[in-house]
Amino acid sequence: MSSIPEQPGHDDEISRALVLIGAIEDRVPAEYRVPLFSALLGGGVDRAESERRRDSATEASPAAPEWVGIDLGAYVKALSGPGRLLEKALITLEIVVTQMGVEWMTPAEIERFLVERARATHVYRTNVSNALRRARGLVDRRRRGRAYEYRLTEAGAAVVEREIAILGPQAG
Repeated sequence: MSSIPEQPGHDDEISRALVLIGAIEDRVPAEYRVPLFSALLGGGVDRAESERRRDSATEASPAAPEWVGIDLGAYVKALSGPGRLLEKALITLEIVVTQMGVEWMTPAEIERFLVERARATHVYRTNVSNALRRARGLVDRRRRGRAYEYRLTEAGAAVVEREIAILGPQAG
């Protein structure tokens, strides 16, 4: 029972609105996504369909590399736990350069890696950006569009080695 009167083209408007909502959902990071639109539409959006669209958009995105095959064994302890955001960002840069051959990453890409692959919590792009901007000598920085990209230097690699040596190779 719909309280909206049937009008010609009404289904087309709803379809266009659902496509727009899906496009908006695809651009919002998963940790901030709330099924608000589904609730507002009274279940009009199929959650499984929404997740499928989000997953296909993530797979097609050039900024979303395949992180599935990356081995985090030696880095698990260093990436887990609160704080130490600079060290986590440096370790991320080390991992992607050694295991994927990617030298430069933006803070948003580093955040995404830490949240999605390393399952780190309380990691935000702005904080990653601030930590890396202050890490003179540990990273190189260059502009890419409106953002900066960072690359690990030899001094940064030494910090990563020290972190791994201190925390041990595997999670306990």
